[in-house]
Amino acid sequence: MSNYSPFPGKQIFQISTEDLDILSTVSEGWYVEYKRDLPSQSSIAKSISAFANTYGGWLFFGVEESAKSDNVAASCPGIARAELDSGLQKIRQSAAQYLNPTPHFEIKVVWGPNSTMNLTEDRAVICVEVNLSPLAPHIHSSGCIYRRVSDSSEPKAENDRHQLDLLWDRRVKIDEEYKSWIEREPERSKDEGEWPYLRLLLDADLCGAKDKSWDLTLDQINEVLNDSTSGPALPFETIQPSGHGWVARQTSSLDRHERFGLTWIVGRGLQCELWLPLNTFEANEPDHLIVNLGKYAYFDRFLAEMKRAKAGFSRIVDLNQLLMVLIAVTNTYLKLLAKAKHPTSKFHAKAILGEVWRTIPFLDSEVMLERISKYGLPLCLTSEAMVPGGRDAKSFFEVTLLGDEEAKEIQFHTGAFWLFELVCRALGLQGMFADDSNEELSKLFTELLDSFDRTRDNSINQK
Repeated sequence: MSNYSPFPGKQIFQISTEDLDILSTVSEGWYVEYKRDLPSQSSIAKSISAFANTYGGWLFFGVEESAKSDNVAASCPGIARAELDSGLQKIRQSAAQYLNPTPHFEIKVVWGPNSTMNLTEDRAVICVEVNLSPLAPHIHSSGCIYRRVSDSSEPKAENDRHQLDLLWDRRVKIDEEYKSWIEREPERSKDEGEWPYLRLLLDADLCGAKDKSWDLTLDQINEVLNDSTSGPALPFETIQPSGHGWVARQTSSLDRHERFGLTWIVGRGLQCELWLPLNTFEANEPDHLIVNLGKYAYFDRFLAEMKRAKAGFSRIVDLNQLLMVLIAVTNTYLKLLAKAKHPTSKFHAKAILGEVWRTIPFLDSEVMLERISKYGLPLCLTSEAMVPGGRDAKSFFEVTLLGDEEAKEIQFHTGAFWLFELVCRALGLQGMFADDSNEELSKLFTELLDSFDRTRDNSINQK
């Protein structure tokens, strides 16, 4: 894999107008292609797929090369402001409409002026970074598989069987790695073996597309995980190395150090997973639940729904701490990404719940109970519940965050809402986004914050 960039030490979102000067020394070839204008969508798709299928690279629109014998950038005539929005749409649609599967790439618009490269202030250069793709080969709608070849400025159709086999092997390898990660369950003691837990997988660089480890030191990880000065956080008293990465554990809530408790594993590329034991209560009949759930405002209504459904012996998963935990998790994960100088506009997630067979989820919320009254009492029917389903990289849910890096609270709340949604759906509940009503979403959020306050004196249940 290649980490090549014409802009040493900078990621694509950090590129400035002055950085374009360096293109006058960068030749077209394996990693770079210049286009003065925006060609057809089919042609754009050929270039994107060729980089994705080969070593990754950079595609520039609005840049004119010097000459075929000296194919560095001579100037940047740029793309006119009036044409920019349609041009960006053209690039994105080219990959979606002409390539299967669609490769990962990122776009940065760099506006003038830059007098050195003759870029005026009303024109821009469109920079496209295409990652070497582990999901290769990306097949063009023409039926061809394109690759970059040496110093050629145009992609070439690949016909060599050996090269094609190598491309297919990339996908097989990455699928095997994700399958192994997804299926790797926490090891627990015999008495913990039937107790429900959440395993949350987080990945900001799906498939290792950018080929950057973003590894942080032990001190940096410890600093971020235990930073309580910049938003919600979860304390971790122990952090240690392991074969899967750095393992942080919350031990203050445990009656013994070796118990299964809140655990955060930070792997390579900031591929993270969280283990969270879920508060679970058992009762031979619904009325007995008052011992553990009687403190909640809407318990009587929940009890009525239990009786209406003719529930007998029951296992109740109390989710009333969960949203606040996920807010802290999202905030912490975004801080890890920021510490590694990685964009925080989105990440990917999967929620896996173990030992949840025949459990009934409970949230102390009038909104939730109104839905139960309408649709019936949910019951998890499988021991493992996974959302989204699937065991490869393509099965992860893309969490797109609102706001920007200056609006941290908006970002981590948005991320937490989506993570909460995944867990709710896994357990049979409609979550934060059951409908398009902002009023209902606001009411549900307020109710869940209030319900969390009623749990604050109750630590995570450790059976």
